Amino acid sequence: GSRVAEHALSCVAARVGRNPPEALLEKLAAPLQAVSDAIAGAAVDAAYDPRVSPVARKFLSVLSGRECAPSAKAGNLASKLRGGTSAAGTFADSGDAPPERHQFKEMLSSFSDAALAALEAELWNLTEDSCGSAFLQALLTAHQGDAAALNWIIPGFLGCAPEEGTKEGELLASANEADIKQLCESRSGSHLFEAVLRAAPRNLLGEIFRRFFRGKMRGIAGHPTANFVLQALMGATRDGDHVNTALQELGPDFGSLIRERRAGVVAAILAACARVRAGERDAAKNLARGLTAKMAARKEGRSQLAPA
Repeated sequence: GSRVAEHALSCVAARVGRNPPEALLEKLAAPLQAVSDAIAGAAVDAAYDPRVSPVARKFLSVLSGRECAPSAKAGNLASKLRGGTSAAGTFADSGDAPPERHQFKEMLSSFSDAALAALEAELWNLTEDSCGSAFLQALLTAHQGDAAALNWIIPGFLGCAPEEGTKEGELLASANEADIKQLCESRSGSHLFEAVLRAAPRNLLGEIFRRFFRGKMRGIAGHPTANFVLQALMGATRDGDHVNTALQELGPDFGSLIRERRAGVVAAILAACARVRAGERDAAKNLARGLTAKMAARKEGRSQLAPA
């Protein structure tokens, strides 16, 4: 039954397209509202259930006009290294990218409000569950580009409840750093945190960087799970200060990171340098030093890249 529901929702998305006629939207309003009420009314069970969670994620895709189901492609190295821009001048896979299809904005907002209200007490447990984490990731993707919604949703996912009117830059002031560290180091939690970084509005991403990454990147880079979160940060940022800070903290250790099988971190930093046009010369120097530091063949104790 769940597969049938997923297929039916996929058909609805295809039928709606980018510019649906008003008659079609009116015809779909009642059925979509019924689905919304059913999922939101049993949000906790829906998020955990391996059969229902994919249906809920597909429903979010219909409402948001973009594919919301987490995929391996979203988190793979090629995606993180993508340095070009789209035809619209926005970063590939960024929160600036417009929806691919018509967006049911009001229904998406009401569904998200109802679902998150029902899930609030269970949020932290959901981050540790593969289906639950995937549903939360889909919620983030569904709201890409909606800074107001994401500035409310993301702090909640990170254990904060900022008061209304809290200034940007202080939305995560009550976050527990140990909890964030645990999130980055857990398998399902790290996937959610990667999605947070991809979806976060620019100012919120800056606060995340300042509170949880600055001064801590060497430890994060060396962790077998958290290093992928750092790669996601480098793939998401458009701030030259983030890239330069990463070079300051990790550039001298490029060689060690490569030998520790953390070359993905190095590659993500290099791609970020090229994308935001920051620190490219320093990155090249650090990479050259890192690659030649342990080479057996050396000339008079110098790197082979040194001038004769």
